[in-house]
Amino acid sequence: MRTFIIVLLLIAASYWLYTKYPPHANGGDELPAQIAWRTITHDQRGVVTFIEVDAVSGNCWRMEVQSPPKPKTLVAVFDGNTAAASVPQAPAASFDPRPTMRQLLSSIRRATPEATEQIGGHPYLRFTQTFKGISVQIWADPQTRFPYRLRGGALGQFTDITYTILPAPSDRDRTDLFSVQSLTPHLSRFATTQ
Repeated sequence: MRTFIIVLLLIAASYWLYTKYPPHANGGDELPAQIAWRTITHDQRGVVTFIEVDAVSGNCWRMEVQSPPKPKTLVAVFDGNTAAASVPQAPAASFDPRPTMRQLLSSIRRATPEATEQIGGHPYLRFTQTFKGISVQIWADPQTRFPYRLRGGALGQFTDITYTILPAPSDRDRTDLFSVQSLTPHLSRFATTQ
């Protein structure tokens, strides 16, 4: 239930921003052809509840999610034609990380920041939006507007999500990174809280 609320909060905030600041037809909010990022979700006590690592290469994507302290990692992969997940009953295609990130990027790139804040010695733009009574704050890189942090609460649940850009997938990565036959973790070196 908690996972559902967190995902719902993120989607609701992204959708509200998306409808308020719809994307332009020029496609400027598309993800780069090669990109990877890590998402760390904390609860109201600051405890890490999820670590997600996503890699995208063209139409292919891979998502790996851990829920500390559980050792198991959910892996979902799309090779450009077929999706598969390490949990057979899971609807693998629904794990596609691209639509949510595209909506979040589109929303941030069209919103007007309310302030610039220094976090860890780096400047970030801050945005505050309200959706159905839920206040959500978003911090983003001033040049790329890639999200750095998202904080908000719904139904008594507080969520604090941080985003980190990682090295994009390249030829040096394992050749089976986007293979639906390879459902063991490949990105665990990035599944840290640092």
